[in-house]
Amino acid sequence: MQAQERCIDDIDVGQTREADSTSCFLGARALSVVSLQPDLGDRRAGGPNNINVTQGAGATGVDGFSGPLWISLSGRQSSFEDAELDSGIATVGGDIVAGPSGIFGVMLQNDFAYQDGPSGDSFDANGYMAGIYGIIQRDSLTFDARVMGGISVSDVAGGGNRADNVRSERWLAALQMSGFMPLDEGRLFVPQAGVTWFEDDMEEYQLGATTVASEQVSYGQANLGGMLRIPFDAGNAAGDIILGGSGIWGFGPAAGDEVPEGLRGRLDLGVEMYRTDVWSISGRITGDGLGMEEYESLGLDLGVTLWF
Repeated sequence: MQAQERCIDDIDVGQTREADSTSCFLGARALSVVSLQPDLGDRRAGGPNNINVTQGAGATGVDGFSGPLWISLSGRQSSFEDAELDSGIATVGGDIVAGPSGIFGVMLQNDFAYQDGPSGDSFDANGYMAGIYGIIQRDSLTFDARVMGGISVSDVAGGGNRADNVRSERWLAALQMSGFMPLDEGRLFVPQAGVTWFEDDMEEYQLGATTVASEQVSYGQANLGGMLRIPFDAGNAAGDIILGGSGIWGFGPAAGDEVPEGLRGRLDLGVEMYRTDVWSISGRITGDGLGMEEYESLGLDLGVTLWF
C-alpha cells in the first residue's frame, strides 16, 4: 500500500480507515522518537569526546553518581505526505560508572506526540522509556550504544468517538561511532555514523462501534555525516559554533508506508557554551528531509549538562 493511501486519502469510514490512521500515527511517531534521540558521543567536560576529563570531574570513590547529570530537550514539527506531527522528547541521564576510557549510565525519556490525521482522526500520546547506555573511547574514536524499553498511552478521537489510554509497548536500540579530527585555529571536525532500530506495538482498542486491531510498527534509520565545531571566546566560558550535515537512510517494514524510505539529508546549526567541569549548555536548529518532496521536519534541540 502506498503512503498516499495510508496517510492522505479519505478512506471509507470503518475499521479500514481507523487501522490505516493508527498505522500512519505509529509510523510518524517512530520516526520522531528515532530522530530526536540525544547524541551520546558528545558526553564530555572540557572538550569534545574527552571522556578522561569527564571521569576526572566526578566524585569517584563515593556512593551514587560518579559523573555528570545531564538533561536534553528536543522538539519537532514534521509532515509526511501532508500528515503533520508535533512531537518532543525530554531525556534525563546520569553517568554511574566511569573508567579510564569509558562511561556507563542510565537514562529516562518522556516523549509526546500529537497528530491530526487527514482522515479526521487525532492522536494525543505520552510515552516513557528507560534504559542503559555505554560510551567507550579508543584513541580518536568513540563508540556509544543504548538500549531502552517502555510504554505509552494514547487518546484517540475520530468520527465523534473517543478512546482513552490506549496502551502500547516499545523498545529502542542504537549504536553510533564518532571520531575527532583537529583542524587549524582550534576547529574540530567530528565524523559520525550510526544505526537505530525502534519497535512500537499498540494494543487493540474500541472507537465507537469499530474495533481497531493491534498494530506493530518497526522502523530503522542509518546515518552518516559529521559536524564542524568552531571555537569562540565567551568571556568566562568557552563556546563552539556547530555546523553539521548528514545523510540518512530509512528502512524497515514501516518505511515507504508510514515513514520516508530511502535517502534524505539533514542539516544542523547550533551553538554550545561550557565551563570545564561545571556546566555545558547547547542549542541546535535542525532541518530534516532534504531531497524528499514527501517529508520535511524542522526542530529545536536544547541540552544541559551539569558536573558534580
